[in-house]
Amino acid sequence: MCQDLTQCRVPPFTERPSGPGNPGDLEPRVLARGVLGRAAMKRALLLVLASLGVSASAIACSGAVESTPAAAAVVPEAAPPVQREAGVTPPEEKPPVRDVNAPLVIDLGKVAHGQDVTLKVPVGALGFNVVVESKNGGTDVVGIERITSPSGEVVHELFTPKGGSHATSESSFGSIASASVPQSEAKSANTPEPGTWTIRIGGAGGIGGGGDSDAGTLGPATLHAEARIQMGSTTGFAGGRLDVNVFVPTGVKLGNKTLDSESAATNEGIASRLDTFFNALSEHVGIDRGDVTFLPVKAQLKYVDDYDLLLEAFAASTGRPDNQSLSIMLTNGIDLDGGGAWGIAPGIPGVPARSGTPMSGIVLAIGDTPAVGDGLTMLHEAGHFFGLNHTTEFYGGYADPLGDTPRCDDISLDDPTSFQKCPDKKNVMFPAFYGTAGSAVVVSDAQRAVFRGSPIYKAYKDPLPAMSTMGAHTSKKAAGERITLARSGRALTPVETWLSASLCGHASHGKLDPAAFAGAQGRPQTIDALRAAAVDADLPEVMRKKASAALRALTP
Repeated sequence: MCQDLTQCRVPPFTERPSGPGNPGDLEPRVLARGVLGRAAMKRALLLVLASLGVSASAIACSGAVESTPAAAAVVPEAAPPVQREAGVTPPEEKPPVRDVNAPLVIDLGKVAHGQDVTLKVPVGALGFNVVVESKNGGTDVVGIERITSPSGEVVHELFTPKGGSHATSESSFGSIASASVPQSEAKSANTPEPGTWTIRIGGAGGIGGGGDSDAGTLGPATLHAEARIQMGSTTGFAGGRLDVNVFVPTGVKLGNKTLDSESAATNEGIASRLDTFFNALSEHVGIDRGDVTFLPVKAQLKYVDDYDLLLEAFAASTGRPDNQSLSIMLTNGIDLDGGGAWGIAPGIPGVPARSGTPMSGIVLAIGDTPAVGDGLTMLHEAGHFFGLNHTTEFYGGYADPLGDTPRCDDISLDDPTSFQKCPDKKNVMFPAFYGTAGSAVVVSDAQRAVFRGSPIYKAYKDPLPAMSTMGAHTSKKAAGERITLARSGRALTPVETWLSASLCGHASHGKLDPAAFAGAQGRPQTIDALRAAAVDADLPEVMRKKASAALRALTP
């Protein structure tokens, strides 16, 4: 993997032509949103319809069973009909189909490094995202240097959200960068102040040299900028739904099953992981489950072990139209530096509602990791994609720019026991896998605002009567127990906890230092513990690989 991300280069991504053998020719499998009311109402309706000679299977396959609150006037979203897979019973608690807002897409045109562009944000906006990309074939370093509100508050400066500790809006993968409002607790960003915002574009020659180009001259207009504004209801956030595209390489394994996009659509293990993700997103953010579409990608992506494959995984949606959906590429391994990762996002944030860029999706490694853990890792990486930092980083005293997420000043990668003392250990964006599940997971108010401001999901146009601002409904809560990465359910040892501390693959994450850990814990004991972990079938493969890599570093 390229170690200096500002110097990484990306081959151009082009739309793949249709033709025999092209995975794009295969039909996607779409699981429609299940729209069901209370179980008792459903049973009563089925009995009535059965008396009229209508079968339950016909009702389930047609999606005809639907109930809404008596006082709610529901207008279905105009969309092509979707197919519900035979034999798949949707969960009981689902929101009624509701009308949604389309995001405002603003072409900011050709821009140059150091140039200020303006964006008019209307009343009722929940947030917006700005993307800048090079027009020079993917060889320039680009970024969004500054964002200033109509009242003059600088909410993003030197490529960093206000109050942040490190840059997030520089290009890391290819010549494309993204920034969102809100990404901090800046007053005029929550919710975005209506009026004219000013955005300064960065590019080659400005990044890394202090970032401020006030005293310089504008370069040629070789960049292109675009904004997407997420609109809420007349009362603000009224909930929404998130569509997900799941990209499945042919031959990817889950437990003892070998999957492709067809079989993944009906696999119980995949369904369990998606259920965990959507339940947590609904419960903690107020965004409901939308359509889930399974799509094929080439078999080589079932193991991502070099930089070019990672870029292809991020851009798995190449050739598909831009739309509001989250792209998730499933693989059996992410191993770029010999250590492995459980999941990885391309940026903070990614590029929402755009297909085929090296910042268009997240990647999740599945196989022998627990379903609940996979689902929450999916939410963690989605959090990065929506615009969230880790609450605390393992190095440099770095933390997120949000005031209502506690930071852990005493965290240390060399002392796994320090994780247990962290006040943010249960937060979904904590950098180590703490193992909190269900309703015990913490998402703060400011983090919710970042989630809700992204244009990647479909925001509901109108609130339901008497609904709270949390969302359109309350989902079933998953259990709040601790979960562990060991198959047996046992607690992890100190060295295993240390190995689990770098399972998020984002570039800003601290890397494991085996020599420092061995120095703090004792070299002989560490080597013995790593040897045991490297062959322990009770641990998932990603941790065994990390143990082997650490062992190689200590015993060359």
